[in-house]
Amino acid sequence: MEAIPELIGQGYVEIVDEVYRTGKPYLGAEMPAFIEKVKGKPEQIYVNLHCQPIQNEQGTIEGILVFSYDVTELVLSRKHLERNAEMLQNLYLNAPAYVATLQGSTYIYDLVNPAYQNLFGSREIIGKPILEALPELKGQGFDKLLDNVYNTGEIFVGNEMLSWLAYDKGLEPAERYFNFSYQPIYDFNKKITGILIFGYEVTEQILARKMQDENAERFRILADVMPQKMWMADERGNVNYFNQQWFEYTRKSFDELKGLGWEKIIHPNDWNHNKQTWINSINTGEDFQLEHRFLCHDGAYYWHLSRGHAQKDSDGKITVWIGTHTDIDEQKRKEQQKDEFIGIASHEMKTPLTTAKAYLQLLELSLDKENATTKLYAKKASFAVDRLNELIGELMDVSKIQSGKLDYNITAFNFNEMVDEAVENIRDASPKHALIKTGKAEQEVTGDKQRLQQVVINLLSNAVKYSPNASQVSIHIEEQNGEIHLSVKDEGIGISKEHLKKVFERYYRVEEHAIQFQGLGIGLFISCEIISRHHGQLWAASEEGKGTTFHFTLPLNNE
Repeated sequence: MEAIPELIGQGYVEIVDEVYRTGKPYLGAEMPAFIEKVKGKPEQIYVNLHCQPIQNEQGTIEGILVFSYDVTELVLSRKHLERNAEMLQNLYLNAPAYVATLQGSTYIYDLVNPAYQNLFGSREIIGKPILEALPELKGQGFDKLLDNVYNTGEIFVGNEMLSWLAYDKGLEPAERYFNFSYQPIYDFNKKITGILIFGYEVTEQILARKMQDENAERFRILADVMPQKMWMADERGNVNYFNQQWFEYTRKSFDELKGLGWEKIIHPNDWNHNKQTWINSINTGEDFQLEHRFLCHDGAYYWHLSRGHAQKDSDGKITVWIGTHTDIDEQKRKEQQKDEFIGIASHEMKTPLTTAKAYLQLLELSLDKENATTKLYAKKASFAVDRLNELIGELMDVSKIQSGKLDYNITAFNFNEMVDEAVENIRDASPKHALIKTGKAEQEVTGDKQRLQQVVINLLSNAVKYSPNASQVSIHIEEQNGEIHLSVKDEGIGISKEHLKKVFERYYRVEEHAIQFQGLGIGLFISCEIISRHHGQLWAASEEGKGTTFHFTLPLNNE
């Protein structure tokens, strides 16, 4: 051991001593040893060791013949292969896809990973030919696919292949779909000895898609038979569907309609409002509703009520827009006729009412103090004529709005003074309610002073009217973000969510309050039009039984 001192302590000295003591040869295979091929750097090697005792003529052991073969490279190569084999085995067993091997021309299951076994529940398939293990496959053509791969070496790849397979023993075969491949397995002589199966089940996805397709077809049928025109669009408003009613109305194909664009279908006078409403909905995800006219194949425009709804996912992200258009042309024509009649009737009533007002004023002046009762009756009659004049004025305003002839006298004026005048007007008529005004506008406003005062008076009148058991109405003015913001708050009966969306519609009145609170239901409609023409916004917030607050804003740079 003096020649190779590093072997001391590695068991080799003990082996030699044992051979020398017993005379029995020693054979050792792939024995590890640390040898210093370079001084100070021990290196592990593997050797096959043969120790043979040397005896003299008397049978006494005089020495030992030692043979050793360095098999380090062979051992390291085998260990590497073993590690790779273990890794492949782990991958094979733990793969999420199913893997199996079939041996021979009868396709006997040789290896099956857990994912493949799970396809068939507790059925035992290892060691059985495929058609014996899974008899329901007979007649489905899979044996022919295997034969072709086995005989030709051509790989087969199947996508969404239908097969009828039972999920477990004792169960009936079910409709199932798979993506899979059959690949030939070769031996060292390049002869095909079996087939490798690799794939995964896609039944759930296919059945879900088929159901989705069926639902889409049912939706298409329903959409085509419904009387309304309908469309669908992506989250940015790009239309991808029109129902049959659109094609019959326009006599154009889908591509022609889409290429034409909304601007060429909608009446030019309605386009700007339509465009602004649609852009707002796209940016905010809010539903929209508006009335406008669509070009028909006969060259005429017909009125429609359009509604759009954004379908959103669980995260609130828009996935699709759905829009409907209901033909309201006949209704609009009747409304137009009614408006024309109201306009004419209102105009004709103005003259006799003005005359009656004049005679009542003369009557009041002619009566002395001794005719106090008669004078009181004349005054009340005059008040009734004033109220009737106001109602006729509102009806005429509605008629003018519908015909686009409502006049505006635009000037710069003091907003605070205008509101103060409106407050005094209502305070005189309704002394029971305290009208409390806070805040003020620092800048002048450009607009129609009389029309805007009409809006304020209407809001204050409604606040008083719909809070009969309250004693206070609050008015607040402030400037913010380049706008004047006015709010009128009452402590009255409030408005339900159902009715709150409709209070600005023409002639709309809440049925349950129609008898208790009189009116035509057009004041807010006119107010909304006036504020809109001043490029402002009018809205309301309310809770039933707890009062209502009406708001409107006006831009300070309005012209």
